[in-house]
Amino acid sequence: MKPILILCACLVALPAQADVRAPLQDPKAWDLLDRADALTKSARAAGLKDLIFIQTFSQYEGVKIEVKWMAPARTTLRVMVAEDAPQHVKAIAASLDKRLRQQVVEMLGTVVGRKQREIHADAEVSLVSERLVRIVPQSPRAAAQFSEHKVTFDLRGLPVTSISRRTDGSVLEMQTAFETVKKDELFRVQSVTAKARREGQPDSESTVRYAWCEVKGFQFPQSIIIEHGIDRTILGFSEYKPDTGLTEKDFPAEK
Repeated sequence: MKPILILCACLVALPAQADVRAPLQDPKAWDLLDRADALTKSARAAGLKDLIFIQTFSQYEGVKIEVKWMAPARTTLRVMVAEDAPQHVKAIAASLDKRLRQQVVEMLGTVVGRKQREIHADAEVSLVSERLVRIVPQSPRAAAQFSEHKVTFDLRGLPVTSISRRTDGSVLEMQTAFETVKKDELFRVQSVTAKARREGQPDSESTVRYAWCEVKGFQFPQSIIIEHGIDRTILGFSEYKPDTGLTEKDFPAEK
């Protein structure tokens, strides 16, 4: 998987036991993370309750995914392949289903917004210096990929630099640029540049650029352009329908 796609968002207190240690949760570190959330515009922060939208992929012409989401974390997807889709796309449609579903789920945090307390709920979070936070993953899935993240915040309180150390020995450095949403005096991500470094190998660099739209007062991505070397992928988002009143009946159990 390309390094940028890995990014590319309620604390549970464990009872004190002799053989169980709750993850370190530094209140001063969380102050920085919470402030970053408060400064960043997102649909969920604006009160979004449910959403229907279409996602497309530039490398798979004729393929669309209808996504239904309901707070806090209910999701169902429907992969649709057009009759006039290229034959090579139709031929791999079955294998695409699982692959694209995974990518869509990974992007949901960008579409609806996800708080740092959700992302790092079971991680160890500590303050290294005034504007530097260290995050050590504890969940099996996250800890299998990364040993630590160090996030630096600028004077505005936005997370502009992060250095992540992977369990395979490589290092992922990310620079995030924000733009101002003037009417709200909030910020949103404009671009992310990531560089993966591994000893004895050339650096691998990726860039992600975001274009945003507004639907019924909510902000959503309109397109996300991912550039990795000579490769260029465009993720398209359209037909947004926020707060239509979805219920549990709209989320059948996965077979």
